[in-house]
Amino acid sequence: MARSMISVDVANYDQVCKELREVPKDLAKGVRRVNIRLAKSGVNTIVRNEVTRVYNIKKGDLNAESARHYDQVQTISLAGVSIPFFNVTYTGRMLTPKHFGMTPKARPGNTPPYVFGRKGGRNYRVRWKPFRAGGREVLTADSGMPAFLASANNAELAFARLGSTPMPIEAIKRLSVPIMIENEKVSPQIQSEIEKRIEKELARIMG
Repeated sequence: MARSMISVDVANYDQVCKELREVPKDLAKGVRRVNIRLAKSGVNTIVRNEVTRVYNIKKGDLNAESARHYDQVQTISLAGVSIPFFNVTYTGRMLTPKHFGMTPKARPGNTPPYVFGRKGGRNYRVRWKPFRAGGREVLTADSGMPAFLASANNAELAFARLGSTPMPIEAIKRLSVPIMIENEKVSPQIQSEIEKRIEKELARIMG
C-alpha cells in the first residue's frame, strides 16, 4: 500500500521558537495548540483542497479511500512548554477509474463485455478524466489493451484482457491518495499552505 508523509513544519520554525524563549507561557501554549491542530485536522483540509484542485476526484472520496496518522517526531521547549513537531502520513490503496469520472457508467445495450463494435453490440470505449484540466482519456491497461465493463448495470470496475483471448482479465486501477499527494503540482502547494498557516498563526499569537 502506497504512503506519503507530510511535515508540519517550516524551514526556520525551530529557529523562530528558539528566539522566543522569553515569551509568556500562554503564548507558548498557543504555539503548541497550532501544531497539534494542524497535525490533527488542518493538514487534511489542505490536502483535500490541493489534491482536488489538480485531480478530478471528490473530497469525500479522499477521506474514504485513505488513512492518515500523525507521529510526533521532535519537541522544543518554549517557556517551559513542550512544542511538538509532527509528520502526517497518508496511506491508501490504488483507486478505480470510477473515482475519476469514468464513462459510461454501465455497459451499453447488449454488448458483450469484451467485444467492441461487433454485430449485435454497441461500439463503446471506456474513458476517464483524472485531472480537472483537460478532457477525458480512453482508458487502457498498462499493456495497452482497451478497458471494458463487465457489468450491464452500475459498473464499479473496468477490466482489460491480458492477451488476445477473452480470459484471463485484470481490473484496472489508477492512482492512490499518496500518489496524488506526491504530484509535482500538489506536493509543493501542500507544504506552502502549511507554512502559510503556521506563519499566520504565529503572527496572530505574537501580535
